Amino acid sequence: MSDAYGVTRSTDLHGLNIERITYLAGAMDVALQLPFLFASPTKSLQVTFYPIEAPGPHRRKTSEGVPPNPKRLKKGIEATFNKVTLEGSLALSRIAQIGMDPSVTELELLRALGASAGWGVHIEAIDYLVNDAYTVNGADGVPFFSASHPSEIGLQSNRLESSLDNAAIKSALVMLSKTRGHDGQYVGQGGGWLLTPSDLGPTAWELVQPTTTSPTPGANVVSGASYVGSRGLSVVESPCIEDTDAWVMVGRNARLDAYVADPSSPKIENIVGTRDRIASDEMTFVLGAKNWRGFIGCGPA
Repeated sequence: MSDAYGVTRSTDLHGLNIERITYLAGAMDVALQLPFLFASPTKSLQVTFYPIEAPGPHRRKTSEGVPPNPKRLKKGIEATFNKVTLEGSLALSRIAQIGMDPSVTELELLRALGASAGWGVHIEAIDYLVNDAYTVNGADGVPFFSASHPSEIGLQSNRLESSLDNAAIKSALVMLSKTRGHDGQYVGQGGGWLLTPSDLGPTAWELVQPTTTSPTPGANVVSGASYVGSRGLSVVESPCIEDTDAWVMVGRNARLDAYVADPSSPKIENIVGTRDRIASDEMTFVLGAKNWRGFIGCGPA
């Protein structure tokens, strides 16, 4: 087997054979262009989350010597995950195989098929986080990006109606920092990424770069862009975002999770009547965020 893949046919990862590993490697190469997407292989989709919320602010006065009471913990707000099955196939003509090592050809075909599936994961992630996030209700009864998330301290918001500019980025950073949990505890975080459509990518990169302006000779005044640039934000562009004005501020600790559960191996077969080969497989996964906190949906109303 080629050393370029860093694996051999005897390799086994969580019960997955080399064909499956190569396929998933191609998928993750594309899917993980979203740095806040964490993908994990699993043998089953029987994944259950038990969200727990603290009963109040992190710091509270207690009587000396009194142990914590775990019964005061309670179940938090449920999260919505989408289950998706992607089917795909990719053919390789006999002419294309001339001069190629058969074993390498097989893995290249699988990796290309996986990359195609990876784009499917990427699209589903963008649909969840942007395209459907302003209109499709989640487990708490409102869209993922909403000014009306229910909580025990009233309605909370992760929606910022503003076009992408310097002032809007500042506002989104403040919203992230002042985020509170379901019971009112502070759970804020710093900014990590600006997720934008390709159309806004150049503007976003310009805004996150440190700049210095000198409006008058001899003056050295740091502009607002330098403040934004000093926050260490990175830009993630996606061609799959449908609204060219929509953008998302993603906190540095925020994450989407994708659990890939399909233990079967991709099939590589000869096409009847030819010497061409075709690879086919399907990928089943669940994708979602355990909490809307850490994501600020932005863009004009």
